[in-house]
Amino acid sequence: MASSTPPALDGHPWARLLDLLDRGWRAVGVCLLWTLAALPLVTTGPATVAMFGAVRDDRLGRWRPLLRGFVDDFRSSWRAGVTVGGLVALPLLGRLAWRLSGGTRIATVDSGVWLITTIGVTLGLVLASFAFPLAAHLDAGVRRLLRTSVLFMLARPRVTVCHLLLTTAACWVVARIPLALPLIMLLLALALTQSVHRMLAREAHRS
Repeated sequence: MASSTPPALDGHPWARLLDLLDRGWRAVGVCLLWTLAALPLVTTGPATVAMFGAVRDDRLGRWRPLLRGFVDDFRSSWRAGVTVGGLVALPLLGRLAWRLSGGTRIATVDSGVWLITTIGVTLGLVLASFAFPLAAHLDAGVRRLLRTSVLFMLARPRVTVCHLLLTTAACWVVARIPLALPLIMLLLALALTQSVHRMLAREAHRS
């Protein structure tokens, strides 16, 4: 994570070591806070926006106490986080419910359901890969957030493919090492925040 050492520590002879320790502890703290906040499952979306908010602060050099900043972002992003999280969770829950029900045992129908839920999960993950970092950067309502995310998806196909590959790789790792989920989420947040920050900077430069 980028430097988040408080201004009072600037110029200290041990500043580099202190900064390294600070970044390490912040990374551990973000992972722990995200894990605790996401435990009820329905709060995973807001917890993820709060994690992206902590990464945003570090990238922009905006120092805030970690706990207070995380809680503030968690509260302010409740609606956006639940909405985006739901767009990812609904196709997954639909596929799980279909599998638990045993399906219809009609190959064509089962294949169709599998295809539809796969497309839904894929679109949900890609949309979330834009929406979560945008929710941390923009003070926007849910409708504007989703609209902006879709526009970025369509206007930046190469970036969209990169986001899809990143999220797919993250899911692959988590499926094999479930305990690594908080760390993988943090690494994903770092990569996606950098990507979206660059796009926002380009749009600001053009305007």
